Amino acid sequence: MARRKQQFGILTGCILLAAVLWGYVTLTRIYENDVEIPLIVEPPPNQALLSTIPSSVTIRIRGTGLQIINLQYLSERIECRMDLALLRPHSQSVYNVGRDDIIRSIPMPSSVRVVSVTPTDITMSTGDMTSKRVPVELRTNIAIRDGFIMVRPPRPDPEFVMVRGSKNVIDSIKRWPSAKLSLEDLYESVDADVLMSDSLMTVLNVVPSIVKVHLDIQQTATVEIENIPIENSPGSEQSRILFPSKVKIIVKSGVDIASNLTPADFSAKIPNNAKGIVQPIITSPDGVTVIGVEPRFVHVVINEASP
Repeated sequence: MARRKQQFGILTGCILLAAVLWGYVTLTRIYENDVEIPLIVEPPPNQALLSTIPSSVTIRIRGTGLQIINLQYLSERIECRMDLALLRPHSQSVYNVGRDDIIRSIPMPSSVRVVSVTPTDITMSTGDMTSKRVPVELRTNIAIRDGFIMVRPPRPDPEFVMVRGSKNVIDSIKRWPSAKLSLEDLYESVDADVLMSDSLMTVLNVVPSIVKVHLDIQQTATVEIENIPIENSPGSEQSRILFPSKVKIIVKSGVDIASNLTPADFSAKIPNNAKGIVQPIITSPDGVTVIGVEPRFVHVVINEASP
């Protein structure tokens, strides 16, 4: 019995020794690892940062396993803090920050080496800030499945964005485009987040940078709405008699909208002073398309006012 306990103790000690040796070898081996750190930019005195910049950069570091663990989990959080006042501008108030500038802005221990950084360069613009509220120009490429319909044109939410930048650039901007929203074979409603275009992001800041878009997709329905009264507006002291006085319309819309339509949702009018054979003007609700009117024309008879 005592011999078994001695053997067990020796076996346990060997396992612990092997684990310690394995851990030592593992932690002293050289590794590379990607680390995401915050990017903080300080503009020169009395200047504002006008560009939209990434909120973080990704660095690839090389060191022993112990050094990397200590850097990521045990030491204070590392950040890339860049003071533009210490850099030379590429042109007036425009800074092209390269890989070496970014690495120098990271307080890294000497025992750990930064191998690479992403992004490798960042263009920043500073200046006296001005702002302008402009409408969003929504760009879409949307394909609907046969038998379905988008009942209303897509609209961004919010419909306006605030563009900030130098005055000479801001004054020429009338609207701000979105990135293109491309969707195919849609057969149900969709909610999507759409980025704003980044075409001038190095010299401008756009807030918000993302808008929401709702696409109302429904199955197509065609319905007939009967007994739409034609409004008979008097003109020039004359009374008009209409033949017929009501029309039937055929409309196309989404099934949810079409199922709730009534004659009160539509209007039919005859232009003032019109006479003879006249085509009535039909007004319909949003999301409803009139594809037919019966009859297409009405006969307008004018009775001269009695003296």
